[in-house]
Amino acid sequence: MLRDRKIDLGEVNKVFASAWINSTHVAVGTKCNRLLIIDVVEQRVDATIESLKSSRLNSSTIEQNCGIHAIDVNPSKNMLATGADQPNNLAVYQLPSFDPVCVGEEAHSDWIFDLLWLDDRNIMTGGRDGVLATWHIDSDSIVNESNAYTPRRLTPTECKTMSKTQLQRIRSLAYNVMSSEVAAITLNGHLHLFDVQLAVSAPKRSVLLPFYKENVVVEYSDDMNLYAVGSHSHIFLYDPREPCGSSDPSRGRLRSVSTPEKHIAVRSIAFKQYLVSLGMGKNSLTFLDMRNHKYLTTEDDTVRRIRLDDGYVRECDNDRDMISTTDSINAVYTQRWNSFNSHLFAAGGPLPASLWGNCASVLR
Repeated sequence: MLRDRKIDLGEVNKVFASAWINSTHVAVGTKCNRLLIIDVVEQRVDATIESLKSSRLNSSTIEQNCGIHAIDVNPSKNMLATGADQPNNLAVYQLPSFDPVCVGEEAHSDWIFDLLWLDDRNIMTGGRDGVLATWHIDSDSIVNESNAYTPRRLTPTECKTMSKTQLQRIRSLAYNVMSSEVAAITLNGHLHLFDVQLAVSAPKRSVLLPFYKENVVVEYSDDMNLYAVGSHSHIFLYDPREPCGSSDPSRGRLRSVSTPEKHIAVRSIAFKQYLVSLGMGKNSLTFLDMRNHKYLTTEDDTVRRIRLDDGYVRECDNDRDMISTTDSINAVYTQRWNSFNSHLFAAGGPLPASLWGNCASVLR
């Protein structure tokens, strides 16, 4: 079984996103808008990367900064995309130097909740404003600013607004490279599938999930050609190849598996061959075996859990009762296997919005 090694992140607030940038380092993004580089061998913060500044004239200011919700590295591992200093803008860095490439503006009016690389030069972002945007990076599409200290500015190649209602806020994205298909989860409990070749036109398929509460994460397995969606009470497994027996046979087959413990929602998902690891509340990971759709268990037949180290929590007078009476206040918001599937980085922080803290571990 995996062994947990704690990583000390200091006093940052809630790790929402992570990505391996090489075999020994992970980039993480926090709610307090810090971009950190973690040395998993030394188990420490190796560097803090400065947020890229948005231009004053072409960027709407968001009153409340939600921090960094997404990080992704392109297939060639020479660029990293994440949020800028304003959470509705895109920031792109070169790797391994972290020199600024550009800031993407004029697409989102609210927080960017997720992003992914479609290939080495094209990015898709999804936001709380219900907008899907695509971006292309080349010398012709980047506008140089007169101020040398301002990163170059990038504008989107295309934008699509799902809806003006809050229920169509885009929460998470996943990419099926083989079929050039992007999946988007919206807060009204729909899984929308888009054909990348058609940019951000209308979804080619939309699936209504049986349970709509807190559908906050979707991931795709290349090995199994399967989407997994995490919610408040279930994990949904969607195979777009199989008929589901409904009046719309193109929808694919949808299977749901209850979470191991009621009211402990799934916050993050990672695939490793036939195993799906679920980042949960109570600072724990559980593992679902896709061969029989059952959770891994201990010798006494209880669901096997790996509980991360509790990490750091800032204590305030108003929160002491909440901290002392809660089994574990942390949730695992992000988890990523390295390219060899030998190490799993997992991190998060307190689930209550009022609490400030973090937790991070590397498991091997």
